[in-house]
Amino acid sequence: MNTERATVVEHDTCGIWIEAVQQSACASCQSRQGCGQQALNKLGKPMRLWIETDQRPAIGREVAVTIPSGGLAISALILYGLPIVASLIFAVFANLLVSGHDLSTAIGAGLGLILGLTTARYSAKRWCYLWQPTLSDSGISVQVYDH
Repeated sequence: MNTERATVVEHDTCGIWIEAVQQSACASCQSRQGCGQQALNKLGKPMRLWIETDQRPAIGREVAVTIPSGGLAISALILYGLPIVASLIFAVFANLLVSGHDLSTAIGAGLGLILGLTTARYSAKRWCYLWQPTLSDSGISVQVYDH
C-alpha cells in the first residue's frame, strides 16, 4: 500500500479534490547531491487528485490517501509497457517478413505502436478501478488527521 498525505482543497458533488506535494526518499539517499530527483523534489509542484467519497472533511484539512501498490504497477505496465512491447514485436515480424528492409521495419514498429496505444487506452478504461482512487472495495481509504 502506498500512503500519501494531502490537503483537501475543494468539495465536489460526489467527492473531494486534494493536493499533495510528491515526496521522495531523498533525505535518506546517499547520492542526493548528484540526483535529478532531489532537484525536482525542491520544486515541490503539487499534484491535484479527485477522490470519490461521501466524507466531507473541511477544506484545508490534511488527509491520508492509500492506494494499493499492485494497482500502480499494473497501470504503469499497461500504459507504458504495452505500446513499447507491441512496437518491438511488430517491428521484428515486419523485418522477418520483408527480410531486412528498414522501411518495412519502421512501418511495422509504427503500426505496433498504434495498436499498443489503442489497446492500452481500452485496457485503461476497462480496468481503471484497479488504480482509481475511490472509497469502494478497491482498498483505497481516506483518513482525516486532527491537528
